Amino acid sequence: MNWKSHAPTTWKIATLKSLVNRAFLISSTKQALEKELNHIGKVFCDNNDYPSRLIDEIIKNERRRRQQNQENTKIQENNDNTAEEEKTTHRLNLPYAGGKGEQIIKKLQKYVKNTVNTEAKKIRVCSVYKAKKLATKFNIKDRTKFQDMHNIVYHVQCPNKKCKSHYTGQTKCRLEKRSSQHRSADKNSHVLKHTKKTKHKRVQTNNFKIIGKGYRSDFTRKISESLFIKKLKPNLNKQKDSYKLSLFN
Repeated sequence: MNWKSHAPTTWKIATLKSLVNRAFLISSTKQALEKELNHIGKVFCDNNDYPSRLIDEIIKNERRRRQQNQENTKIQENNDNTAEEEKTTHRLNLPYAGGKGEQIIKKLQKYVKNTVNTEAKKIRVCSVYKAKKLATKFNIKDRTKFQDMHNIVYHVQCPNKKCKSHYTGQTKCRLEKRSSQHRSADKNSHVLKHTKKTKHKRVQTNNFKIIGKGYRSDFTRKISESLFIKKLKPNLNKQKDSYKLSLFN
């Protein structure tokens, strides 16, 4: 993660701190530790534009922290537990809003520190940033035209205004193609058979209504068709179910 990338500064610093801490944990000798720390400094500073002063400060703080831990091993455990119980941490889950957002959080933390935590220092406020995909900010694809919709469940009414016949079906192909099949190409279409029998107008694409879309498999699409047939009871459906729904039958 480059230092100039559009990401929370806390993420960048946390990445550096975690690798520095890892170096101290896995290094078996002082020589190996110094070699690993030099490698981290080179990768972050030379390759990812991190400030060298920041890297040095984090390494220095980690050394000091570990030295203090060694000196404080004789601190009573009960006192540590009591002090820990008195402190309260409040976490704010926020979308990342760049530098201005980080400034607002710093001002809030400073206010809590100077106003609320006057003596006991019991309350701590930290922020957790939620990452968002760039696609959530705007549409990256053109909207699919009605006639080009596919993998759908549809409902079609007879174009004749006096006729109440209707049909429910499902298709994996484009709606315009399925509409053409119901007009002439599909000789087994019950919509086409109804048209020939009654001499009514043949269905057009604008007579169709999409009642289900976005199915991930043929199975879910056919199950959905069966449920819509149960609900709408279309009189032109000779095959009542794509699948037998035992729960309803």
